[in-house]
Amino acid sequence: KEILQETNVSPESIEIELTESAVADRDGLQEMVQKMRELGVAVSIDDFGTGYSAYIYLQKYPIQEIKLDREFIKKIHLDAKSYQIVQSIIDLGHSLGLKTVAEGVETVEELRCLQRLKCDKIQGFYFSKPLATSEIEAALLKEPEKVYIPIEKIQ
Repeated sequence: KEILQETNVSPESIEIELTESAVADRDGLQEMVQKMRELGVAVSIDDFGTGYSAYIYLQKYPIQEIKLDREFIKKIHLDAKSYQIVQSIIDLGHSLGLKTVAEGVETVEELRCLQRLKCDKIQGFYFSKPLATSEIEAALLKEPEKVYIPIEKIQ
């Protein structure tokens, strides 16, 4: 809260990612997540589906987004089971009013499958390698449309 006030950054522009392993059996975390939400900070569960009791976190924490791990994405266009698992997670997320993010997208085939499944956000090497802060700033100033592209506009 103090950092938001000091920097005058809009809380809506900040997203905190919790890995499933980080949320397992943490005292006070649920209250802390609720306080972040009350401030307007978005909270997502990273690597969804790879941990032990993934679904309980959807019930327990006031999150806005789930991020599908690369392990689910890398065979989506090759394996019917992988496709169905990803479809189920996306459908579950949407039915709970959550945004879905596919991590680790590397090929156009993976991208096309995720577009068909109506995944809300896509990230991965298909678009860009990880960037340092200075590189992000330069990219935003030079070509902001390449740093964030709404999924419906991806060709």
